[in-house]
Amino acid sequence: GAPEPTGRMPFTYDEATDAGTVDDTDWGENCDPETGRVRLPSVYAVPCVPVFEGDNGGATSPGVDADSIRIVFYDAQEGFDLDALLSETGVTETAEDQARTAQDYLDLYASTAETYGRDLEVVLFAGTSDADDEVSARADAERIAEDLDPFAVIGGPLLDGGVFARELARNEIICMGCATAIPDCMVQENAPFNWGGAAPAEQYNRTLVSWLDLGEADGFAAGTARYAGDPDFVERPRELALVHFQQDPPIFRICPGPDPWGDYVVEPYVLDLPTLPQRASEIVSKLKAEGVTTVVFQGDPIMPIYLTAAASNADYRPEWIFTGTVLTDTTVFGRQYDQSQMAHAFGVAQTPAPRLQEIQTSWALYEWYFGDGATPR
Repeated sequence: GAPEPTGRMPFTYDEATDAGTVDDTDWGENCDPETGRVRLPSVYAVPCVPVFEGDNGGATSPGVDADSIRIVFYDAQEGFDLDALLSETGVTETAEDQARTAQDYLDLYASTAETYGRDLEVVLFAGTSDADDEVSARADAERIAEDLDPFAVIGGPLLDGGVFARELARNEIICMGCATAIPDCMVQENAPFNWGGAAPAEQYNRTLVSWLDLGEADGFAAGTARYAGDPDFVERPRELALVHFQQDPPIFRICPGPDPWGDYVVEPYVLDLPTLPQRASEIVSKLKAEGVTTVVFQGDPIMPIYLTAAASNADYRPEWIFTGTVLTDTTVFGRQYDQSQMAHAFGVAQTPAPRLQEIQTSWALYEWYFGDGATPR
């Protein structure tokens, strides 16, 4: 029947198997008894639940009524040239294309999973051009909540300090993709409404700090800068510096708790494209004067273009540690950085290893549902 008023999830095929009642329930033709999951060729196939019959409860949540579940696709029109940035990575689809693709995948999902008699409906929302501003970000979230009243939102402003995500959470609206650009402590404050498509900055920050052995007397950070381009640095103990883009609250810092970078040189910058070349020169001058042998970068994929060029112009050749933030670990951007500097760069990646498109899960699922030769839009 209808979901329990207590919010309990329906029992699954595996739970019924354990209880010895699996044969007492209609699981429907979409259930694979071999796996206990719906017939979806993916490791992410959801567990089978009983076939729905009866009253679905009507309007059980924001954006939900007896017939549909409304989901907003946020078209980010950022203050910096997002379209130009995305075109560098090969993403040329319009917002309408992307919203239509989201609708296609939701239709795919609904064809196998139980939606309790409701259709999944995607509505495109055009964000304001200055949505990185906190006032504009909050206004966008308020418009979405009041005018569209959705169950969930896909995407949001990139650099608003989490205002958009917090406002949606206050209205009990789920946001998918908000958690990528806010610190983990804010995700926890907004729980359970903010979700990211990748590990939050908090997680890979802790991985980075552990990998660098910050504070350890005999770890990586205390070793010699043997990968530096300057021969004078190679035999010297590492002097680390962190360069990151500035935001409040800071995304690429661990919160709450002690700052592991407190004993190191830290140089922030504002993600404002016209000012990046000048700020890059200022940062390089500071790092060179401080005798920094190893530069750890946590920021956007554009700043290293100017940062590495400024370093070569200043004849400053340190080790570079890239941390995989915001596509800085992708080939398409790495090729735009000064290659004499990148010969001395290494680090950790956040994106998966590239594979042929035809064997990627999202592509394979799309072809499985829409037919051979179908091309995701």
